[in-house]
Amino acid sequence: NSFDQLFKECERSPVYHIEGVKIQFAEAMCLRMKELGISNRELASKMSINLGHLTKVLNGNSKFDLDFLVRIAMALGCEINISLTPLKKD
Repeated sequence: NSFDQLFKECERSPVYHIEGVKIQFAEAMCLRMKELGISNRELASKMSINLGHLTKVLNGNSKFDLDFLVRIAMALGCEINISLTPLKKD
């Protein structure tokens, strides 16, 4: 019961949702990289960035902005689609 309360409290935090979006993007990115058969090194090269920086972002150890997400998507031959979904009510 206390775990459920704690989890519901976490769900109300912006940090919880930010991390969820990061995970969704990373999963989509990894799937696309697999489809294209390219490595992290190749992606970093396509983006003209340091492999270490890309690795930090992929591991969740670095903040990044929307510009960086778009650069990743474009390097993977994709575009980003954003939608808003109403939050679940308790």
